[in-house]
Amino acid sequence: LANRLRRMQSRLEQIPKPSQTKADFSPRLPQAAKTTGRAEHVHVRPVLPQGRTPGSPGLWLSPVLRITASKTVYPRIWFWLPPVIWPDDEDRWARLLHNLIRSGARKFCCNSPWQASLFPDWEGLDLWAGPYCNLANALALEELQCIGFSGAIVSPELSGQDILSLPRTSPLPLGVVLTGPWPLCVARTVHQDIKPGALIQSPKKEPSFVHNKGPLVYHFPNWELDLSAHQRALEEAGYRLFIHLHEKRPKKMPAPQRVSTFNWDLQLL
Repeated sequence: LANRLRRMQSRLEQIPKPSQTKADFSPRLPQAAKTTGRAEHVHVRPVLPQGRTPGSPGLWLSPVLRITASKTVYPRIWFWLPPVIWPDDEDRWARLLHNLIRSGARKFCCNSPWQASLFPDWEGLDLWAGPYCNLANALALEELQCIGFSGAIVSPELSGQDILSLPRTSPLPLGVVLTGPWPLCVARTVHQDIKPGALIQSPKKEPSFVHNKGPLVYHFPNWELDLSAHQRALEEAGYRLFIHLHEKRPKKMPAPQRVSTFNWDLQLL
């Protein structure tokens, strides 16, 4: 082993070392987007509700989902893509999105930046980056602007101070998840003994449950994210899209004892 390492060291020393030059890059924050008009509230559900509901409708997409809404409503619906699309399913998703656009759909939320490539022609589309893109600073938002995104929903993991300050430097209009269940994690597999909707308890007796959505497993706590107390401050900061997530809680779950503001009152740095 020592002989082999010496030979490798000899070969390494024969490789020319790259020249070192001083970097002349200096970060520059982009110019903030100008936002006007009233804020829009979007209620995102696994299935569209019947009848009139407050705010704008949002729908989690799936290639096997049957949409019963009239196509005259398609331009109003925010169609949400999942945070993960596996390579084997990309063609199915591309066909689904193509058919939705032909039917009049115009508003889409990508939950991974690469999903923009599923839209070869963006003409007339309102394409936003969703909360699972985990966007947390103006330079990342500028990259999405260069790609062609219309707006972005910021990372729910940010502190309140960071959330409120981001619109001052964001080149894109911003949205935020205001209320609803936010998963502890999203996974591809789950232990065989854990059944969807069954009660899971942590060592501290905190209840949670899992939902299967296509090939993904969402692990939800038994409490929801709720930043509604800060809605006015968010509007004044410049947020124009407020997201309300909806999931059906299993009947076996005990009544929630609290809500969460996540990292709002924390200092992450």
